[in-house]
This record gives sequence, structure tokens and C-alpha cells, in this order.
Amino acid sequence: MKDTRWRLFSYLVIDHKAAQADLNAMAEQGWELKKLWNELPLAKFRRTERTDLRYFVDWADTAKPEESAYLQLCKDAGWELVHTQGYRNIYASTPGCAPLPIQTDPELEYQRFRKKVMRRIAMTAVLPQLPWVVYLLWLFGPEGVAPPAVTQMLRSLFLSSNGLSLFLLTLPLLLLALLVYGLCMAGQLLVWRRAVREGTSPQPNLPAARRRGLLSLLAQPYLLLLCVLLFADMLFNGLGNIGLPIGIFVGGGLRWYMYGHDPRIRRQLVKLFAAAGAMLLCFLLHGPVQDLVPGRIPVGGVLTQVVSVREDYHTDTFLGSKASWREYCDEDRRWNDSVSFQAQVWAAPALAERFRELPGEEMLPMEGYDSVWYASWSEDGDGVFLLHRGTAQLTVRYRAIDAQIALDAALAWLEALD
Repeated sequence: MKDTRWRLFSYLVIDHKAAQADLNAMAEQGWELKKLWNELPLAKFRRTERTDLRYFVDWADTAKPEESAYLQLCKDAGWELVHTQGYRNIYASTPGCAPLPIQTDPELEYQRFRKKVMRRIAMTAVLPQLPWVVYLLWLFGPEGVAPPAVTQMLRSLFLSSNGLSLFLLTLPLLLLALLVYGLCMAGQLLVWRRAVREGTSPQPNLPAARRRGLLSLLAQPYLLLLCVLLFADMLFNGLGNIGLPIGIFVGGGLRWYMYGHDPRIRRQLVKLFAAAGAMLLCFLLHGPVQDLVPGRIPVGGVLTQVVSVREDYHTDTFLGSKASWREYCDEDRRWNDSVSFQAQVWAAPALAERFRELPGEEMLPMEGYDSVWYASWSEDGDGVFLLHRGTAQLTVRYRAIDAQIALDAALAWLEALD
């Protein structure tokens, strides 16, 4: 007979009684809970000879450890804290002891959990809906609905971050999942309230609770992919700044000083420090790595007489790429003998049509050219061109250089890009 058994263990906040019933059912079959993971919804059980083993599941505050006085009270009643998984504290009965119930008043227990659950319902199913629905209207609605500043922000995010692009594009599914999650918790809260009014505690429906718990399983691979993409953005696209991991180290150090005596808090902080260390490494390696990865947009080489190139940035995502650089026409790298370029290339024509930059009011269409606009602001030959070609866009700002030379070079560069 096998001595070890692994099982899925995933329950919503409101289904803590179902989790308790599940553990007690396993105990009656001779299985003792040995291990739970916060990162994975898995439980490890071992064979036990105990016939008096019982479990009680209570609420856990993830921000701070349980007070020693409360744990001692539970221990005096015959319960020992054996596992903490997220927002759940799991107590096991002491061997040879008939434990007293930790919670004896159904109404008081309902009110306690109602406060926690209502907060979660508000944060997941109510508050996020309205502002994000407005955002979805901006993103997927007719062109011109979104204010120019919003369009500019979305354009920048889509071209600079894979992780944020994935999040924004999958937001409708996320909102639907949050809404279903909130409705499940609200439905269970009503069932519990009905039972309390009848003077009893709600009887958990294990199959239904397990089905609801599968909702959280759907989030695991999505969150993992999102984290991988965000770390890749830090490494390849320079997303964020080095102050973020430094701030995490400082804040985590203070938390360790305050609650480091609790093993659960220490484990959380070790994972947080590991993530901050990975962030710091990504930021430090960003420059050398990006020098080895040219990106989709070739930076430099637009002007034939260019002497040197100074790159400002280049980023690549699955939706498109953007780059900015300046080409100097003399060895002294003087500002007056240079041309700056800002290029965008989208992965699909629909994206290019929706998010391309439009010419400003001061810009005029260039006669004899298609989708080319220009503006000049000095007699010395300073000006700007805006060019649209397919899914690409190029902005050219020139100083003290013949405008026709700059335009011809930009058109040739766009032709080669296609």
C-alpha cells in the first residue's frame, strides 16, 4: 500500500468549510496532511495510524503572523497550527485529545468571514469593472473614442512591454473571470447566511466547492507567463528602473526586522528577495544584452554621409517595435549637423491604422508624395517630416541639412524596411 498521496487542494475563500471537510474525510481514511504549497494548489498526504485526527480551517492574515496568545488558546483547546496556505490556517487535533471547537457561534463566524469576503467581492467583481470597461471601450471601440493622451499611452505600452501588452489585450477575459469569482463568493455567502438564520452552520458541497476552486487554477499558468514576459521586458526592453528592486530590498528588510521570527513571513520574503535579485540582474544586463540583440528596426544607416550614430532606445514586442536614434554628419557630433529619427513598426496593419501618430496642426501634406507631411520652423533649414508606409512610421527631425536629402534618405530607408 502506498504511504504517500498527492492531491489537488484548491478552494475559494468562502469554501474554507469545504476544505475542512475534505481534510477530515482524508483523515477518516487514514491520511495525514504533510505539506501544502502556496505557489501550487497541491497537498501531500502520508499514511497515519491515528484514528482521532481531525482538522479545523480558520482565516489567516497574510500580512502578519498569528498572535502567540491566540495560538496558545487554540493549543489549550486541543488544536495545533500545522499549515498555513495563503489566507487559510489549518489546525490539527493534538494526539490523544478531544479538541474543543475553536468557533462555537455560527453568527459570529459568519460575520467574521462576511467582512473578509465582502472586501474581496468589492475588490474583484465590483470596483474594477467600471474603469476597466471604459478602458476596453477606448481600446476596442470605434476610432476616435479614446482621448489622444490615452491613445499615446497605449501606443507606448504596446511597443515597449510584452507583459503589459498581454495583460491589456486579455483584460476582457480577466474581467469575466473576476466577475464569475465574485459571483461564486456572493452565492456562497448567501447560502451561509441562510443557514445561520436557521441556527445551523452551512453544510459544504464538496464537488461544487472543488469546481469553484478550479477557477484559481486557471490563473496559475497565466500569471507565470506574465511574470516571464515582464522579466524579459526588463532584460531586453529596459522596462522599469533599478530603483524598483532596491525599494523591494529596503521594504523587505524592514518587514524581516518586524516579522522575521515567523517562518511563513520569512519564506515569503525569501521569494520576494529572489525576485528583486532577478530584477536587479535584468537591469544590469540590459545594456550589454540589447547591444547583442539588434531588434526588428535597424538603427542607423539612413543618411549616406553619417559619421556616427547615438541610439536613444529600441524596444520590441509581439505587437510591434519602436526605436529612436540620432545620426551625426561630422566627427565633432555637433547638434546642428545631425538628424534624429523615431521609427515605429506594427505587427499588423490594423494596429498600425489604429495607433499610428497623426500629423500635427502645424504640419502640411508634401506635394507629390503619398502619406508624407512636413513642417519647418526656421530659415536655417530646421524642420520635421512624418512618413507613413504600410505598418511603419518614421519621424525625421533635421537641422542645417538639405530637406530633400533627408526626405529621400528616409523614403529609401522605409522601402528597404519593407
